[in-house]
Amino acid sequence: MVFEFTFNNYRSYKDEATLSFVSKPINEHESSLIEAMDEKLLPVNVIYGPNGGGKSSVLLAFRYMASLIVLPFISMQKIKGDNDEVDIDEVAKKWQGSFKRESYKWDETCNDEPSAFSVLFQKNNIKYRYEISVLDDRIVGEGLYVQRNENDVETIFERDWDDISISERIQIPMDINVNKNLPFLVYLGMLLDLEEVDETIVFFFSIKYINFDKNNIDHSIPIGKIVENKNRILPITQKMGIPICDFRVEYDDNGIIKHVFAKHVINGQASQKDIDFNAESSGTRKIFSLIYTLIESIDNGDIVVIDELDAKLHPLLLQCIIDLFTNPGINKNGAQLLFTSHDIITMSNEVFRRDEIWFAAINDNAESFLYSLADFKKANGKKPRNDEMYGKQYLEGRYGADPYIMRISEWED
Repeated sequence: MVFEFTFNNYRSYKDEATLSFVSKPINEHESSLIEAMDEKLLPVNVIYGPNGGGKSSVLLAFRYMASLIVLPFISMQKIKGDNDEVDIDEVAKKWQGSFKRESYKWDETCNDEPSAFSVLFQKNNIKYRYEISVLDDRIVGEGLYVQRNENDVETIFERDWDDISISERIQIPMDINVNKNLPFLVYLGMLLDLEEVDETIVFFFSIKYINFDKNNIDHSIPIGKIVENKNRILPITQKMGIPICDFRVEYDDNGIIKHVFAKHVINGQASQKDIDFNAESSGTRKIFSLIYTLIESIDNGDIVVIDELDAKLHPLLLQCIIDLFTNPGINKNGAQLLFTSHDIITMSNEVFRRDEIWFAAINDNAESFLYSLADFKKANGKKPRNDEMYGKQYLEGRYGADPYIMRISEWED
């Protein structure tokens, strides 16, 4: 479970931005909150804002931080599978450039400054904070800290450009060759069987990131998993208004799926004619591209990060997805959903708490900044009430982060 994510000098964000999942002391949808040690966390966060305002950059920053751990760790595991010894420099070479750092783009001096990322999360009733700073694909700062109770914070390790300090209870070879292109967390994960390190690496692996701009990768449908779990999945999709009651799958001689057909419910009875699943609407296909990942993440208590979740979805379908995370009877393991959206209908007090609604906007210096509706102050100095029509107020520019679109009547002038 994530408490907060902080970053700076990344894409359109020059200064530090923090996205928090810690609930505010407001009396809204309290039953949906997730108990986490001494705090209550939000199951959902949504980011609104104009195109180019920085919504996607928040999600990409989170993904980039995870990639710093996941990509080299996978590479090291593959190399280790082939050889008993791991060639650290070979791993660094393979990883370097596979996911480039993007510093703030409107100030060239930022290219010479590090991009910093920090995440605070919980695993097994222990809080973890992992921090990492990157400059030209080099790790210039890193640290892992654990908190078991309010007054007990342990530094597992800290690293700067020149030195690494390690907790006294951790025993590793002092002559280890630490490549400056690789996180020290990855080294420890390969060298030691240490719970705090393993849990941190598992956390980054558990982040599910989906970007619907990349249809060939992130919009693929795991039809095998869906068919295997159809007795659980189809009742959920039917409640969303999708009348598919069964699948028929044809395999080739090698056991690979060749064709998938969907059976529909028509007039209360299953249709006798199967429909090629490729002929289903794009919205239906999008739901099935998501549903297995969503259910798996809810079972495991993972965090799901989705860019443009509302695209091609009816607002009620979008609300059904949100309900999977905000319904404590379904979300029993503290799964969380972070997504971007332009859907104004769903932006309401019936769906979200004020602290679950976030805005990404650009200031006059072309710098993105991030803030929640619960923290926003209007021109009169007052915060938005929980009975306001959030979507209407947003379109009227009451909350900032509204795209400036010239009225048609002003176009001639």
